[in-house]
Amino acid sequence: MSEGPRYDAGNFVARRDEGAGAIGTRGHGKGMRRWIDIPPVWLAVFLALAWLQADRLPLGGAGWPVWDLLGGLCVGGGGLLMALAVLELRRARTTVIPHRDAEALVTTGIFRRTRNPIYLGDALILAGMVCYWAAWPSLLLVPLFVWLITDRFILDEESRLEARFGRAFETYATRTPRWLSWRRRAGMNEGKGGRG
Repeated sequence: MSEGPRYDAGNFVARRDEGAGAIGTRGHGKGMRRWIDIPPVWLAVFLALAWLQADRLPLGGAGWPVWDLLGGLCVGGGGLLMALAVLELRRARTTVIPHRDAEALVTTGIFRRTRNPIYLGDALILAGMVCYWAAWPSLLLVPLFVWLITDRFILDEESRLEARFGRAFETYATRTPRWLSWRRRAGMNEGKGGRG
């Protein structure tokens, strides 16, 4: 029995053995859960929490040009990272849906700097909106979001990538940080890598 639609880093595609009409047609069971349990939904939840905090418990500073600029830079940078990653994944003809198996191991372009540029872009967008809204207590949501994405998506993706690409993935994971690294030391490995 095949699973529902999968998410690999931003593109929704039905499983090949089910056809396009199968998305969401299995009722509200496992397939529907996979359709809803995707990073953009989690990002929307975290953004809603930050907005609620800013609206219901404002701490001041909203509308200050420096916070608007910082927020804009983070949101713009996050969007750019995501766009570069999707272009690179498309070029390699592989999926961007996290629950799907990758057809290719992408190690070029933005994937040379981070194994998860789309997820990093999501985190930057969250941080940028927190700054824009001056929702300072909601800054705590950013590391929580990073942990949740790592736990719910990246670790599973890494396991599938390692199983499919073996040594090539291990080499890539050794030289490329999962999220972001300011300094890279030779031989440093922060775990097995992700796709998105």
